[in-house]
Amino acid sequence: DEAALKAYYDENSGNYQAPEYRAITVVRIDPEAYADESTVAEEDVAAEYEARKAEFQQPETRELEQIVFPDEAAAKAAYDKILQGATSQQVAQETVKRDPIQLGVVTKEQLTKVLGEKLAEAAFAVPGTLAVAPMLGPVGWHLVIVKGITPGTARGLEEVRPELVHSIAVRNAVDGVIEMSNKLEDALGGGATLAEAAQSLELPVETIAAVDPQGKDADGTAIASLAGDSVVLPTAFATLEGEDSNLAETPNGGYLMVHVDGITPAATRPLDGVREQVTADW
Repeated sequence: DEAALKAYYDENSGNYQAPEYRAITVVRIDPEAYADESTVAEEDVAAEYEARKAEFQQPETRELEQIVFPDEAAAKAAYDKILQGATSQQVAQETVKRDPIQLGVVTKEQLTKVLGEKLAEAAFAVPGTLAVAPMLGPVGWHLVIVKGITPGTARGLEEVRPELVHSIAVRNAVDGVIEMSNKLEDALGGGATLAEAAQSLELPVETIAAVDPQGKDADGTAIASLAGDSVVLPTAFATLEGEDSNLAETPNGGYLMVHVDGITPAATRPLDGVREQVTADW
């Protein structure tokens, strides 16, 4: 009945807390808005590609397993059996009485760290899924078997040119970002509100009616514009009510400023607002 439900609610009120919410106005100065790709020089694109070449290349990988023998003769005998059609599983069980050791899917560089340069070179020189002639390795005679191959890929300069041009243009936009941030602070110093200053400078203004420290609104729904944002929430919850934050730098080289329009303190949700949950809990 109602009395029992109310008693349960009072005894467990800590389970029905609403977090602090803040109403905020956010203004961003995004370097994307000042990126002029037409000013990017060809030599800068070429230099950028050379500096980031590793980013555009995926090395060949191979799925490998191995059987380790104490002496060369046993390793060569096992190798011959595999060449004649026996499986590595059969050979391993017959000779060392256990399954082959799975090395997994690795690059040549990764394998070098495990088995050394000579064995890695040999394992990646075999054309196709074959066994590698036994070689002396870190813990005995290693018989490496290639189970699968994924060829490496490389994206050339022409293929990644648009990406490079854009990233250079965004990086070069720093002067425009700094100039706009100075104009914003001047407008605020002249008495304009953050929203007014942003509108006069044609900067985007975002108003959020309620947000908690986890980036959710009053209904518990994640606010899409804050997804992956590591700056807005810490800035908003470190700023006093009715105040503007300092300009905060963003990971992409831009800036943002937050005005805290209002604060709703954390409090216990009223019983009528959580009645269904309280009933289920009871």
